Amino acid sequence: MRAGAARAFVTAGAEGVAWATPEGEGVFVPPAIDVVNATGAGDAFTAGLVYALLAGFDSRRAVVLGSAMARLALSSEQTVSEEISETRALETMERML
Repeated sequence: MRAGAARAFVTAGAEGVAWATPEGEGVFVPPAIDVVNATGAGDAFTAGLVYALLAGFDSRRAVVLGSAMARLALSSEQTVSEEISETRALETMERML
């Protein structure tokens, strides 16, 4: 039996996200953004990442969807952005790819 994590994702804010999974590894650096409020961005990233992995996205697309969710959170004065929805997150992800 093997122990340890099968997938690892490490966030570094504006410097991006690194990942290593059985399918490969990589780094995604999101486009720059003017941050309005950072509260909730990490939670939004995690929610997008988990959603994408459960939906069967590959690791890169999952990281980009998580980053899209974080971007929506960073653009809002609210802790939970009023802009966050599945449609908006997927549209933002597609623009970031």
